[in-house]
Amino acid sequence: MSPRVVQIIALAAFGALVWGASTLTPRINAGRAELEMYRGEQVLLDAPPEYAFAIQAFGAFRGLLTNIAFIRAETLKDQGRYYDAMQLASWICKLQPRFPSVWEFQSWNMAWNISITTYTPEERWNWIYNGLRLIRDEGLKYNPRAVNLYKQLAWIFVNKMSETTDQYHLFFKRAWAWRMHLLLGPPPDPLGDYRPGEKFEAVDFDIGEDPLAKSALSAARARVKRLRERLVERDYWE
Repeated sequence: MSPRVVQIIALAAFGALVWGASTLTPRINAGRAELEMYRGEQVLLDAPPEYAFAIQAFGAFRGLLTNIAFIRAETLKDQGRYYDAMQLASWICKLQPRFPSVWEFQSWNMAWNISITTYTPEERWNWIYNGLRLIRDEGLKYNPRAVNLYKQLAWIFVNKMSETTDQYHLFFKRAWAWRMHLLLGPPPDPLGDYRPGEKFEAVDFDIGEDPLAKSALSAARARVKRLRERLVERDYWE
């Protein structure tokens, strides 16, 4: 077979493969849109001006610059230079707002690495809350289906507020309770229509032989007893 024939066959095969690939493009794009794997034009959707400028300015070099900056940020983190790493991560967020890992990294850096370098509960809570807000208000806005961001957000609540690993955990609990109070308003009256001096009316019903119901009723009676004691003490001092 002559070289010319081989070239013609190769060109024909190339054209057929390109045509076949082009017919699959609509289905691929539809699948990417369904999975929120954003195409280039969708990256700018709802993006703030500084994000849009960074994306447009660097164009095709955006991915390369992001990789270099991310490696540098990891190096700075390993060296303990958390503030410098946070600044680099902020730039990466502007270059790649649809990149969940950088949002997770920056939030973790603020909530853990930087917060523990402070010496007052107010400063420490400020860094923790900023890390929380970064994911809640920005990261999830551009990556609503990034499971790791939801996990990181939940871990901030669990580790920093629910647990006692931080020496200022009680301050964090009070700070978050205060914010919830501003949002939800004052708590309801736990006594309902009861007023001091009135009698409690016992609620009696047949619970049968259900051990779980018996245990719950026993616990409820113990709580009522403690509540009575507190009310008597309050009436005494009033």
